[in-house]
Amino acid sequence: MYKTWVITAESSQARFFTVPSKKEPLVQIQELLNPASKIHESELTSDLPGRTSTSGPNGNKHAKEPQVSPKEQATITFAKKIAEKVEKARGQGELEQLILVSPPKFLGLLRDNLSDQAKKMVIQSLDKNLVGQNEANIRKHLF
Repeated sequence: MYKTWVITAESSQARFFTVPSKKEPLVQIQELLNPASKIHESELTSDLPGRTSTSGPNGNKHAKEPQVSPKEQATITFAKKIAEKVEKARGQGELEQLILVSPPKFLGLLRDNLSDQAKKMVIQSLDKNLVGQNEANIRKHLF
């Protein structure tokens, strides 16, 4: 198996490719989907936020705001799932180099969730959303 992977990802989809060489086509080896990213925020949670026990200046109680919305949490969880796949491949010796292609915000989540060893394998990062592009278009942006 080829030891260089290209991962194109965004909040709802990730595609994993191997790179035989810079002159050969990318070969897709897997695709992961995150259906939670397409669901409306209200459908991801069944409860309303809790209430604080202290009153505001006008005597009104305020709902607690979650630090991370359910949709954002689903995106973070998806980034962790991708990072876990990378870590598993790294641990099994299937991966030596990594190229990440993702919109800036999701690229940051990916980087945050990679192990230190996997971070050292990243040879290139591209902050673009190419997950829906065909292999030839992705290659044009990389090489």
